Amino acid sequence: PGYSYEFTRNTKGYYYVRYLPIGTPVGTKGANWTVISTYPWSDAYHSLKKASKGAALPGANGSIYYVNPNFRSSVLVAWPNVDYQVEVYNPKPAIAATIASTGQLVPVSG
Repeated sequence: PGYSYEFTRNTKGYYYVRYLPIGTPVGTKGANWTVISTYPWSDAYHSLKKASKGAALPGANGSIYYVNPNFRSSVLVAWPNVDYQVEVYNPKPAIAATIASTGQLVPVSG
């Protein structure tokens, strides 16, 4: 409630959903809102574990998540046996981490 959604897919197969407060026009420039991005990624779970150098944390629904210490507003999430990685962005790092870690995200198959 209170949000509209802007959905974008690029030529690489990346998906982006921006959560815009009601009244904010689609296409509005800026990075003031939550964005959930999905990237095709073979063996994303093990790739994220390796890339995080052991800093990935256990999340909900069997996931792991990694908060980049150099860009805390962006949190990466992956699940075992799922070939995509999700990025949660919010200008407030605590919100991005909460979304990524608490089960508000679940893997889906298409």
